Amino acid sequence: MSDQGVKGRRLKKRILSALLFAPGIVLAVAFGPPWAFEALILSASVLALREGGKLLWGKTTFTAIALGVLPPIGALWGERGLTLATVCSLPLSFLFSLREGPTKARAEAFVGLCFLILYIGWPMAFFVLSKQMPQGLYWIFALVLGVWCGDTAALFVGLWIGKRPLCPSLSPKKTVEGAVAHFMGVAFGVLTVRVFFLSGASALKVLSFVLAIGILSQIGDLSESLLKRSAGVKDSGGLIPGHGGVLDRIDSFVFTSPFLYYLLKLS
Repeated sequence: MSDQGVKGRRLKKRILSALLFAPGIVLAVAFGPPWAFEALILSASVLALREGGKLLWGKTTFTAIALGVLPPIGALWGERGLTLATVCSLPLSFLFSLREGPTKARAEAFVGLCFLILYIGWPMAFFVLSKQMPQGLYWIFALVLGVWCGDTAALFVGLWIGKRPLCPSLSPKKTVEGAVAHFMGVAFGVLTVRVFFLSGASALKVLSFVLAIGILSQIGDLSESLLKRSAGVKDSGGLIPGHGGVLDRIDSFVFTSPFLYYLLKLS
């Protein structure tokens, strides 16, 4: 099969998966029980931590999952809960790493556990905190829709007219043209939510949000590409057809979710 045909099949899978999963998730969060959003965040955290362990060590570890979910669980009790959970999880990482054999293995386990806590568990906790803010759920929706529209725009533009590689050493298929389209997609998604749900938000706040999300989401995407390159894999998993694993879907939120929370808190 030609390269164009393979791209077409992958694109169809991505679209079909999005159409199947996205509406159900949105409906569950919007009209489900109050704890539906938190349950979704915790479930995504567990699955992403599972995949993150495989990227780092080639296997899933219960320790990484157990320690990595402490920050989002702690966030259920607010910012103090998140701080306490994070402060507890990091020294626990050291204690659990002592179970490994040689000193080098212990050091690798300790650094890896701390990394997964801060790279996956900690950012996911900011979704929980942001929801507790006034109009927090609408802003989360703006973030998610903005990133989704940005990724979609980058994909189509990159496939059709992408010429100049953005960062070939990490992600050969990403292009400068796609990166520019990503910004436009983010702006479209965020402005759509503003029109319907956040009309009171100032233009400066929305502009700052769009610019930061456009930059930080792509940095998050490239940071996960670095992990996958190091592990020698194309996707973090295969749970979502056409999209890879859960970590492949949430990498754009690694740096954007903390930004959203502090934007809401400080503005």
